[in-house]
Order: sequence, then structure tokens, then C-alpha cells
Amino acid sequence: MTGVSAVSGLGASRANAAQSAQNLPTAYVPLAEKGVASGVATLDEQCKIPLEQIPDVSASVARRLTQLQKPTLGPLLAGYVTRTTEPIGIVGLGSSTTAAENLEVKSRYFSLLIKNLQAAYPSGSGAESVVGTNSDGAKKTRPGIHGYNFGVSGTTSADYLTDSKVTMIGALNPRAVTHMVGSNDFAYMVPLATYKSNLISWINKLRNAIPGPCVHILIHAHERYDYPTPRRHKWDEYRSVLQEISAENSRDVVFIDVSEQYRAVGIPSSDPLALMHEDRIHLRDSGHLLMANLLAPMLGAASLVAPAVPVGNPVHRLVYDDFRRPDASTLGTATTGQDWIIASGTYGIAGNKARVTAGGTALIETGVKDMDVSAVIANPTVQTCGIVVRAIDDGTRMGLFMDVHGSTQLWIKYGTVNAYFAVGTAVGLRTSANIFRVRSVGDTVEGYVNGVRLINYTLTAEQSAALNTSSNTKAGIRCGVKDSLIGWAEFSVTSI
Repeated sequence: MTGVSAVSGLGASRANAAQSAQNLPTAYVPLAEKGVASGVATLDEQCKIPLEQIPDVSASVARRLTQLQKPTLGPLLAGYVTRTTEPIGIVGLGSSTTAAENLEVKSRYFSLLIKNLQAAYPSGSGAESVVGTNSDGAKKTRPGIHGYNFGVSGTTSADYLTDSKVTMIGALNPRAVTHMVGSNDFAYMVPLATYKSNLISWINKLRNAIPGPCVHILIHAHERYDYPTPRRHKWDEYRSVLQEISAENSRDVVFIDVSEQYRAVGIPSSDPLALMHEDRIHLRDSGHLLMANLLAPMLGAASLVAPAVPVGNPVHRLVYDDFRRPDASTLGTATTGQDWIIASGTYGIAGNKARVTAGGTALIETGVKDMDVSAVIANPTVQTCGIVVRAIDDGTRMGLFMDVHGSTQLWIKYGTVNAYFAVGTAVGLRTSANIFRVRSVGDTVEGYVNGVRLINYTLTAEQSAALNTSSNTKAGIRCGVKDSLIGWAEFSVTSI
């Protein structure tokens, strides 16, 4: 070190106090090194650092204090205080990341966030702490912190809310409303000015509808990377819009950014921790857990303190296969231990995906007939392929399939019947990867693509006799043609 530094001078022993030419106060120190945060500060004859060498950090300190001070969180913080005597509502708004219809309720970031807050601020015995959904708008009346998930997949800043939902939220009288919306605006290249005006319009409507004090929390989430660049606007530009709204409405709007934390773990990029699905849009369970752990401290709680508790009837994952195993000419055994059954055609493993090498059907036993089945499907050549539910064998099954013309079809096969009975058109269907999901309960069959429900079909009496029996317990994957480029990943079956 050149010169006498404030640190080295403090530790010098009197025995070695004799000054040499290089540690005299007048010793040469490059100007560029003087007074910089990682440089050298020389001492004057009174062993003090000259004022001109002390860096001016007032701006950075003020900026940091501004980031830490969130006075508009007052309504939520006050709610934590009164939680033992009254219900404190927190509403979650957004699109597919908030709705997370491809995950169990307990694994969604909003559910985990609420559980964190409930654990940090318990409300005593006999209190009720649950996470409702947008289909359950009834206000919880017992004391405690209550979450209400109003996320709707596939929405943008224009339609993530409706006037009827604003009225419903007003009746809940929440202390906080989180807004995580913008991913689809980014994908659909919505102009920044439109994005901003949409958000402000909904916030104003909520202000008028909610009678009590309420804070609006704008969350800038991870960046999706399923679309090629360049886009009309960068993802960071949408962040700037949220910052502007917060700055211009500091009375009741707070801005939180978690995108940088996701960038730090490779999103959008290589995603080395596998936090995202292969569609490069939606988070896996682990990605949702990270989201909850990032948000909880910002809202006054510690990170995840306990496993989430299922809401309502417990949901169990019966089958799961990520296909992350060495290349093989067969599908082998799923991650959860069940063996794949090749009902027709030929399937194998290549590049950590299930691949079809001769058109047909691969099935796996689930043990139940009412099931929720999903998979991520890469289909670069746009062939007819999808997932199978309620199968006995290749002759008795139904499933959701991508059509070569871009639509999705609910296909039913039994006896002499082999046809589709419902069609849905997916907006923004991609050849790179899409999440297909079928939920079959009794005679009701719902089909989803990328979190958006496209099909809601009721089986006829004849169809029910063939497909709603105790024998219809297999699920699987199917493609009618040989195409080694098609790949299935993240195959999952849960009970209902």
C-alpha cells in the first residue's frame, strides 16, 4: 500500500514507527487512488484524512434510505397489529404466474407468501388462515391474515381485472393488493403508455371500491424468454413504468423488483437451477418458492418458515416424470417409480425429453380416474400430439391434442368412436414449448394450454359409460406420427 492508510496506521507498533520515504505524509499517491471507495486515503501531519479525499456518499446513502423506507406499507403493517381481533385481507392479482393453474394450490407463490406472513404474524387459537381463489370470493370473517388469489392466466394489464371483480375485492376490504402483471404485455408488445394507463385505471377503480386503507404493491417479476429479440420494449422498460406509477402515487402505491434476483440465478438465460418450466415462461415449484421467499421479507416477514398447508381437500401428486435421465430406446421408469407402458408405437429418451420414434401411445398407471394431468410439450414441427387421460389401453382413452392448424382438440376414443368433440384455439401457441393440462372430474373435462382454459366439456351418458369407470386409471402421452423433434417434459398427474 502506498502512503499511510487510515487502517494500516492504526495497527502499526511503536517499535516500527520510524517512517520511511514511502510512508511519509508527503509520499506520492496517484490522484485517482485518493478518496475512492477502494483506493487509498493519505493522512496529513495531524494523522487525519484531508477533507478533499473523503468521498461524497450522501447521494448513495439517500438513495438507499429511499429504497428502504416504504411508508405506504402502513395499512398492511397496521393490519399485522390488529390481526388478532379482525380479518386482514391480502389480494393477489396477476396473470398465469399468480394463477399458477399448473401447480397445486399450496405450491403457488401467493399461497407460500401468505403462509409466510401468517407464520410471522400468527393470530392465535381458533383463527382462520386460508388462501382463497377467484372462484371463492366470500370474505373470511375470523381474525387472522387471509389471502385471496384473483390471478387469471393469459391476461394483460387491460383485462387482469374486471369491474365485477373490482366490486368483489371492494367487499373484501383488503389491507393490501399485489399486482404482478406485465409479462403478457411484454410478449404482445403493448406500448408502455398503454400499459401505464391500464394499471392506473384499475388502481383508481380499486381505490373507489375499497372502503378502508389499502396499499397497492406493484411487483416486477422475472423476465420470460420464449420470444425472440428484439421486442418493441425491453423488460426493464416495463419496470420503469411501475417505478413511475409508484413515484407518482406514493400515498398508497409501492414498487418491488425481484427481476434482478432471478437474473442472478440465470433467468432469463441458462437457468442452471431449473427454476422455470421448459416453456421459458412459467416457474416450477422451486421458482415459486423463490418468489415467495423474496417477497416475504419485503412485506415484513422472514423467509419460508414452514411447508405450506394444503387448502381444502388435500391434493397428491401421483405420478411425476421429468425425463431427465440418460438417452435410451425406451421410456423406462418415471421419477416417482412407475413403469411406462408402450400401448402402441415406439418411445424413448433423448436430450432429457420423451421422444416418439414411431407414432403411438405411451401410458402410465395412476390408480385414480379423476385426475389432473399436465406436461410441457415442445413441438417445433407442429404435429398432432398431446397428453392422454382416463385410458384403459390404446383403444379406450381421451386426451388433449395440438392440431397441425394451431387449434387444440379434446379427442375421445372407445369402441367404434374415434373423434374430437371439443375444439379450442390457443392464443400465442408456440412451437418451442407449451404446457398442456387436462382436468377430468366425473363427467366434466377441462383442457388448458399455457394456463388458459380452452375446453370445458361434459361427457354424454354413452361417453361416461366408457370413460368414467374405475378402470379408466391410466394417463400418458401420444403422437400419431413419427417425429423425433417432438419432446415431452415435466409430466405430472395429481389427484383431485
